Amino acid sequence: MNLILEAKKIMKKCIMHIGMHKTGSSAIQEYLYKNSDLGRGVVYADLGESNHSGPVSFAFKEGIRTQPFFTRRGLTEEVFEHRKIKYRKMIEKELSKNYSTIIFSAEAFVTLSVNDLLEFRELLARYVDDIEIVAYVRKPISFAESAFQQKLKYSATEPTVEQIFPSYIHQFKKFDEIFDNLNYRLYERSNLIGTDVVRDFIHYIPLERSISVGNINVSISQLAVKFLYRFNKAKKSMKIDFIQSDEVIEILARIEGKKFLLDEITIQRAYQKNELHNTWMARQLGLSTDEFLKYDKSLRPEDLESFYLFSQEEIGVIHSLENFDSLNDICINVCDVDINELLK
Repeated sequence: MNLILEAKKIMKKCIMHIGMHKTGSSAIQEYLYKNSDLGRGVVYADLGESNHSGPVSFAFKEGIRTQPFFTRRGLTEEVFEHRKIKYRKMIEKELSKNYSTIIFSAEAFVTLSVNDLLEFRELLARYVDDIEIVAYVRKPISFAESAFQQKLKYSATEPTVEQIFPSYIHQFKKFDEIFDNLNYRLYERSNLIGTDVVRDFIHYIPLERSISVGNINVSISQLAVKFLYRFNKAKKSMKIDFIQSDEVIEILARIEGKKFLLDEITIQRAYQKNELHNTWMARQLGLSTDEFLKYDKSLRPEDLESFYLFSQEEIGVIHSLENFDSLNDICINVCDVDINELLK
């Protein structure tokens, strides 16, 4: 009887790692998934995959059937319903286990509506005593430059304010309204424990371990970004062939050179349009707005004109690629033109 009473006194906690995107979430998730029993009663929810975004979305996202990310995959109504039931059961099974702290990690948390999050919180409240939100936050320019590259890998994204700059209030304010315990951490190497986001997260929990799996998503050069933009704009079909897209990325990743930098005009337009978002997030991080928005202006182009044009030197670099013939064949197949025509 005493043992039962003691068991009831054990406080259970849930940590929701909500991203944001482009802040090393994949590295954190891979580490937690491979080391799901972290010791000291801390566990990573086993939902069958390292990133909980899919399971969380299927289980709780009310409008999932209309989201392009899912509709492009051609899923049927039966599949959506099956996965909703499946992942709900898996999440509840994990929550019902013995632990002191359980961790869920999904960038998709920020895409859930207020009602979706209230439903998730209601479920958590049946199993845990405390819920803590952890979000790594990237500064707007750094995020936009990284997000643009990532989106370009699979779609014809434009380098505009609306497409790539973060709207912090829309993404995060709902968590302030629904949950009591929020922790925002600035995603900058100098601000992270051991200059590594995995070490930082493990230290934050806290645990004694400090192993890192490194960065999962690798950036590509400015020339590679330019080529990918032109390639995606010229595609005959917007249907995504992930295998083919990954092959193109693998070839372009071999192009060395300076990294992609946004131009001054786009940045200033973004700062003006997103002033309220940037001021709000700076306050959440305990920073001044000036400190949050500070960036290196050197080497940045004045406008995007050079982004849309290819010099003869750049065309020569592309032609010198070891897998140029394979890339050219893909261009002909996907865009109906060869690389020479594509880059005119």
